[in-house]
Amino acid sequence: MPEVVPAEANVVAGRKSTSSLGLGMVEAVTDERFRMLAASQSEAIRGSVNRVFDPASGKKRIGRFGHKAQVATLATFSAEAYLMELGITTPTFPHENCPQGDCSLLQRCGQVANDPEDNGTGADAFATFMRLLAPPPRGEITPQV
Repeated sequence: MPEVVPAEANVVAGRKSTSSLGLGMVEAVTDERFRMLAASQSEAIRGSVNRVFDPASGKKRIGRFGHKAQVATLATFSAEAYLMELGITTPTFPHENCPQGDCSLLQRCGQVANDPEDNGTGADAFATFMRLLAPPPRGEITPQV
């Protein structure tokens, strides 16, 4: 059963998935480097790093992934995708995501006897796959005049 948009909603935004090419290179950048980059920007354009709790490590980290940099590592990103996109629980996210917040609807689905449904090896393999995706090719660089 798909998610239902409430009748009173007056704004609905479509979503385009972001590319996963080259994300292993993004993950390899240290938290400190992200802080240094933000601090080195002109005050007129300075961004800020998003500090998030990373359930895979149990630590606060700099967010790198997701539409709003709300995920710190590819391990967490893949485990969250397993749950949110595929409905598969993992040790990182061991609880079902109930459709429309109604857990009784899960009874209509095939239930695995025990959660987590994936012991983490599938989500880890997915994270490894994303880490090894090459970045997209660069276009021709034209000098600034």
